Amino acid sequence: ILFMLSLGGTMLALNITNPPEVEMPNVVGTSKDEAQKEIEDAKLHFYINSYLACLNHISGNFRLALPYGKKALYNAVRTGNKEKIGYAYDITASSFQRLGEKDSAFSHINKGLQFIKYLPDDEKANLLNNAALIYGQVGSPHKAKELLKQSLAFCPNANAYGTLAQVYSDEGKDDSSALLWEKALRTNHLRQKISFMKSYAKWQKRNGKYEEASAT
Repeated sequence: ILFMLSLGGTMLALNITNPPEVEMPNVVGTSKDEAQKEIEDAKLHFYINSYLACLNHISGNFRLALPYGKKALYNAVRTGNKEKIGYAYDITASSFQRLGEKDSAFSHINKGLQFIKYLPDDEKANLLNNAALIYGQVGSPHKAKELLKQSLAFCPNANAYGTLAQVYSDEGKDDSSALLWEKALRTNHLRQKISFMKSYAKWQKRNGKYEEASAT
């Protein structure tokens, strides 16, 4: 079972229609059965490492999540499965982002976006949310907004609502921000809700809503 993070597809600015060629495992001199065994072995290692990357990421152990993410990516490439490759680029990019390694995060997320059409809608939304955070970090808020809107088109989700609310808040568009905060705070995910409530309270204070902020 693959656990996905809560942290599409026509691309807007990247204008990428086809993913890059994926280097397949070297099976020269091996039988068909042996080659299939290698792929099945890679699938198993992908699931193990992606699961461990996810667990460590959720618990905030990003330095542990990163090497597991890299191993998941290596094995995803060995399988040749483009959905797995897209997911592995996503979780690895997210770990780089949390560790403040902007260049590596930017490189990995852009590679992941090239595989987005192979992902199910909820995973497209996750990847786009992470891409938006990374683009925001490198000073591209307009691109971040585009990615978040794409995410919501695939799958309405609290992460996208909350991040987009923060973007509009930073731009001083408080009417739009207020509606998005309301939608973000409907999440049933406790840790996510606490995070949004902190940001929402700051937004309320900035807008002079001190009593509401205290209640939040």
